[in-house]
Amino acid sequence: MEHEIVKCLKTLLNNRWGAQEAIKHPPCISALCFSITSPQLQTRKLVVEVLTFLCYCEVPMGHKLVLEGLDQVQEYWKESARFDAWMRILENTIDGRGRFGTMVGMSEDLKKAGTMDSHLIEYVVCICQPRTGFFNWRIKGKTMIDSHNAIYYFVFIAFQCRVHQRAASSGG
Repeated sequence: MEHEIVKCLKTLLNNRWGAQEAIKHPPCISALCFSITSPQLQTRKLVVEVLTFLCYCEVPMGHKLVLEGLDQVQEYWKESARFDAWMRILENTIDGRGRFGTMVGMSEDLKKAGTMDSHLIEYVVCICQPRTGFFNWRIKGKTMIDSHNAIYYFVFIAFQCRVHQRAASSGG
């Protein structure tokens, strides 16, 4: 159900007019931010795409509201930093992958969700695309460069290395 709702929101918000409407109604962006910790990988991917679009489309207000929404997620999960809940779920997803892209050794959660390696790869690409990825925006944005955000960049690089390491060790 959550995935279908996020798909509808993406359709509505995936243009300048929709983004402007979302900016006028910040609870919409906050609610969307909570789906970044969804158990479904495809839902998280859609959320990252929409949040990234909002950051790029409505500068600086979109970025500000996305960060405020992520701060609410941080408070709800009682995490110490803005991206911790999201990164924890990403790490669990990576750790739960099967060997050689199969279900051998795959976590029960991922088996139930039907998550494939191709979905994980699409998700990571969505997060780190060179020009439009979520973390690219976070690091290269004019107002984003400071020591607090640099930590997230290094966390992201560590996750990238971990994805490649897991793929190499499983042969896939």
